[in-house]
Amino acid sequence: MEDFEAKLREEIAGLCHGWGLQRSDLHKRIGPAVARWADVPPNATDVSRRVKQAVLRLLPYNAKTDSDAFALCVGLALHAEYSHRTLTARLQAMSDRLHVSTRTLHRRIKGGIADLAGQAAEEMEPVDPHRGWAVEVFRALVLLDRPQPEAIEERTIVAVADGLRRLVIRFSVPRTGLLLDEERDVEVEVQHGALLVDRYREGQGHFCFELELPVTLNRGDKHSFAMVVRVTDGKPIRDYYTYTPLNSCTSCEIHVRFAADRLPKALWRIEEAVPRVLADLGKTGADELRLDGVGEISQRFTRLHQGFGYGIGWRFG
Repeated sequence: MEDFEAKLREEIAGLCHGWGLQRSDLHKRIGPAVARWADVPPNATDVSRRVKQAVLRLLPYNAKTDSDAFALCVGLALHAEYSHRTLTARLQAMSDRLHVSTRTLHRRIKGGIADLAGQAAEEMEPVDPHRGWAVEVFRALVLLDRPQPEAIEERTIVAVADGLRRLVIRFSVPRTGLLLDEERDVEVEVQHGALLVDRYREGQGHFCFELELPVTLNRGDKHSFAMVVRVTDGKPIRDYYTYTPLNSCTSCEIHVRFAADRLPKALWRIEEAVPRVLADLGKTGADELRLDGVGEISQRFTRLHQGFGYGIGWRFG
């Protein structure tokens, strides 16, 4: 990955000029290494958001003003106090405020770029089924009117790198806190568009499914596939369903169907939620939703942030 890291350093350095990541023509400026790392497909309309998200995921939170990370944030025009239209102006303002030379700041930016590119390269493998693709549309149909809860998940993905043939889909069954709930189990069935070649468990309720695509995708190619995941252990599930994108995602649609003899007393929309607090959201006075005439509810989300949950919560009692 040395070549990738070197290309990433070069491309990030180029993005520091002018308006940085605030520039309106950023989609014309990013190179293939940044596009692959930040999950930016061709023709994406939210390039700035995707690249900022990738950068801020690795840069330290609340970096000290004398650090390389802080200097890089200023270089990329990510700091609100240094929003000048050129790199020279940003560094001069920073120099005046911190009483350091612009030469020192250039050196810190270079160090920040090296650190960022190094971290990015470490998390990227030459052929990594977890990366190299973005989700254009995610759709889920959650069926709670069956003997076993099941979710039909359909994805339309876009390759952000050449040579994509395998990818990994993750699925979690959150623990409810009951003793009988220590280990969960699911079964998966691919409906169309891919072949399940491997599955493995991470922890007691998190599953990874490795899929092989029917063709090799190159950057910009799109492909759709669908899979059904059923909870087969007979244990209760949490009172919500969320999609937490780990790859960048443009839009998400979630539809839940309830059994006619077991309709919820309350429903609420979950948006940009930290996974650890999902179980508490129904207790915070969230805006309530209404079922339609056949016991179903749908919600749509756009411009999703990686690592946060989006979905629907409910309460029966």
